[in-house]
Amino acid sequence: LGSAETTSKKTNVHAFTILARILKDSRFDDIEAVEEYAVVYSNITDKFSDVITEYVRQWTYDQSLPDEAERKIEELVYANALIYGVAGWSKDEPFNTDFFHVHLVTSSLFLFIIVEILPAASIEVFLRSYFAVCLTWWIGRGRPAFDINGFYANATLNPGPVRPFPKPHKDALPSADSMKASSPNPWLQLVQESLVVPDEHLPKTQRALSHFAEIYGGRQKGGEDFVNTELEGAGEIDGTFFVRTAVLTNERLRNEPDTDFTISAYWDRKGFYKSEGSKTIKRGLPEGAT
Repeated sequence: LGSAETTSKKTNVHAFTILARILKDSRFDDIEAVEEYAVVYSNITDKFSDVITEYVRQWTYDQSLPDEAERKIEELVYANALIYGVAGWSKDEPFNTDFFHVHLVTSSLFLFIIVEILPAASIEVFLRSYFAVCLTWWIGRGRPAFDINGFYANATLNPGPVRPFPKPHKDALPSADSMKASSPNPWLQLVQESLVVPDEHLPKTQRALSHFAEIYGGRQKGGEDFVNTELEGAGEIDGTFFVRTAVLTNERLRNEPDTDFTISAYWDRKGFYKSEGSKTIKRGLPEGAT
């Protein structure tokens, strides 16, 4: 998965562009649902490893640029959060908290640490290999598409208070009737609620998303690097993307207070398959599974 000889001479090919191209590739149509979760990954690599490798090679990486690793990690962070957050959102169904896609988000957190101990050439190989793994899981879960405009039109920035709060002062900022007057920092509420949930995946997810918001939260929509990709709607993505995804994740918990955490039922495993077989895969682990 090393770079091609002409990589440094090419126009940057963003991770979003790779996602867009795979969405249009009919070879990945009608991915079949798999009951045995352990073989989801191997099924895809057995059938499509060469194709996925070719797409990862299209993703450009210029070792001559001193900030290339940092820039490419940002692409991967956004791409993985997009796969979990935007692909999981639907105007017609509850947010799909895919158990496999959420691990793409939490694993992204460690990219920053690992590249610090690798030489430049190894960083490129590592990031390409990691991207290949992420693409494999996305494809293996049904290759869901991204309604970015719909996501931004509906996903809120603030979870709101978990219980009634005292009436804000009449001069509260930005106004007494604003949600921010009773819940001014959404991350405080999101992290607080996640800490008491008996499933370690929720605080891990909110920690990762909050960290990415801290790093990339200042991004404004219309950024040239996003606009110039082939992914439809990418220009709408800004730094609020991570808190919107965190709120959606948290709302699933609020909407299902009787969740049985002994069977990991908070996270979805039904995937995004179009085949009839997908209807038999429900939220949580199958009976008798661990």
